[in-house]
Amino acid sequence: MLVTGSDGLERLAADGTLVPYADLHAVSPFGWNEVIVDPRGYAFVNNINFDMMGTGMDFEVGSTSGVVAVVTPAGEVRQVASGLAFPNGMAVTADGSTLVVAESFASRLGAFDIDAQGGLSNRRVWAEVEGGADGICIDAEGAIWCATQQGCACVREGGEMLQRIPVELPAFSCALGGPDGATLYIVANEWKGVENVGKGPRTGRVYTARVEVPRA
Repeated sequence: MLVTGSDGLERLAADGTLVPYADLHAVSPFGWNEVIVDPRGYAFVNNINFDMMGTGMDFEVGSTSGVVAVVTPAGEVRQVASGLAFPNGMAVTADGSTLVVAESFASRLGAFDIDAQGGLSNRRVWAEVEGGADGICIDAEGAIWCATQQGCACVREGGEMLQRIPVELPAFSCALGGPDGATLYIVANEWKGVENVGKGPRTGRVYTARVEVPRA
C-alpha cells in the first residue's frame, strides 16, 4: 500500500498500476503522510491536518492538529486519534499491542494501546527525543530508531538513549534492513524551509550504518 497525498491509500496491482484502496477524505481533506500495518491487518495512517505548503492555509508551526485514521481489513475508515503535533513516522510493537507515533513538533514519540477493533487508547509519551522526531523503525528488542535533525537516535521506552549515529544533513527517515536486518538506512536532505521545497539542487542522501540489534 502507498500513501498518495490527499487521496488516501492506494495499492499496487499485479500489472503495476495503482488502484484505490481506501478513501480518507472524510477524515481530512489534507495530504496523508505515513502508513503502518499491524499483524492483524489494520492500517494506521497519519495526517498533519493542515496545508503545509501554504495553499489556502499558512504553515502552522507548532500545530497540534494532527490525526491518525485506521483502515480495517474490511475497508472501514475512521479517525482513532487527534491532537498530534505533526505526526510522522510510525511503528507497531512486535506483539501488535502498541502503536508508536513520532511527533515532530513536540520532539517526542507518543504511544497508544491498540484494541481488538483497531481503536487507540491510553495515549502516553513513549520517549522524548532531542532534535525533533521524524521517520522511525523498531528493532528486535523493542527499541526505536528515530530520525532527527542531527542524525538517528536509538531509544528505549521511557527515554533511555542507547546509541546515536550523526550524519552531515538533517535525517528524515530510517529503516533496518539488509540480509541480516542489522543495517540501518538513513535518508537525509538539506532543509531550507517549506517555501523552498522542490526548488534548487537535489541534495538527498542515503547513509548506512551497522547496528548490533537487527530489525524486529
